[in-house]
Amino acid sequence: MIIQISQVVVAALGTTVLVLSAWGIYSPVALIKMVAQAIEQGYGMYVGVIVRLVLGAALIIAAPVSHFPTVFQVLGWLAISAADSNDLISPTDPRFHVFELSNSAGDGTYASSVGTVVLTFLAEDSRYCRAARFPSDNRFVLACRNERGWKIEAENALAPAEARNPTAFGGGSSFDATDAIVAMMARADPLDEREIIEAAAQGWRATASAYDQSLDARAILRGTARTYRASKSYVDTGTVQTVYVSLLRTRTAETHFKTAYVAPFDFRFESTMHDFENIAVNFIAWRNKEGVKSWLSVKPEIVEDIDSIERALDAGAGISRDSSGMIPGLIFPGMRLGGDIVKLTDPVRLDDAQIDGFDCFQVQGSRWPHKGPTSVWIDKKTFLMTRRTFLLIPLGFIQILPHIAYFI
Repeated sequence: MIIQISQVVVAALGTTVLVLSAWGIYSPVALIKMVAQAIEQGYGMYVGVIVRLVLGAALIIAAPVSHFPTVFQVLGWLAISAADSNDLISPTDPRFHVFELSNSAGDGTYASSVGTVVLTFLAEDSRYCRAARFPSDNRFVLACRNERGWKIEAENALAPAEARNPTAFGGGSSFDATDAIVAMMARADPLDEREIIEAAAQGWRATASAYDQSLDARAILRGTARTYRASKSYVDTGTVQTVYVSLLRTRTAETHFKTAYVAPFDFRFESTMHDFENIAVNFIAWRNKEGVKSWLSVKPEIVEDIDSIERALDAGAGISRDSSGMIPGLIFPGMRLGGDIVKLTDPVRLDDAQIDGFDCFQVQGSRWPHKGPTSVWIDKKTFLMTRRTFLLIPLGFIQILPHIAYFI
């Protein structure tokens, strides 16, 4: 009887997997939203553990009557072990209460008899993270708080000297975890005691205001680069305003541009330059399954085949007044002339600003090889650029103003 029930359970779960797979093919967005909602509300973790345990037990019990008993047994034990391989620290785990500590033990540490928190910071994805040492387990653990609790991000064994010293930080074999800390921190400095008390009072849930204030200039630029490079589709339109300053007069010229991208392949960039009196110069570069091509209105009869979209956009940098490389250089990091807008030298964060109705970060630095300051305004919600300005010598002041920027 038990074997028959196990066979039914295996068949039912197998059918469920097939149904979910078909759903994922037909409507992947809906399936992803359902899974994300389950995870955010907390019950998804428990459902996952229960399903793995039930499936594992059913496979092991049904193995003797299957055509492949060894395979069933191996899969069953893998399912059971997977149920226990969760990186979330349970509230019943003594380490959970260490990561919840907010009463300072001095020198920036938060200690109990179980372990010591030696560093607290806000990550770039707006989670509070803490690094703690647990000498009894000989472990150095980095965990970040999400809606379900403290999730382990990295851990290492402690060196003998670290295990003997309950408040030491760094050294030994904890370098991998400290590398993760450096990569994740939203700003150079960790949280101070006041900020930790405030974070604990909020249940270690970062507010939008706390997250915004914690980001330094480099973290903002890194977030912008990640956003563009991870985009599945992207559309913008904009205008480059070039101000030519001379002893005789000051003249403003405009170059209009459009960008469209659908991952992983289709891309099109168009620009129209009006720098010369009553003359418009058009440039188009595009990529599809048939290859990469470019076209220039001064040679309308020629459609040029190019071996890469990066080279096509690099060739159009001058005629498009740098707009062919500014954002496409972030989408396609291999460009020689593009994408450097997020690699400013000595960037600093200035006062936030409202740009065209968007609440924006403002970052200023130097953009090689230009001598003057470069400023970028980045939408806080999407991390997309809404405006860029920089100074060219001797051409004067150039301002790029995208009218619309979508991230889908």
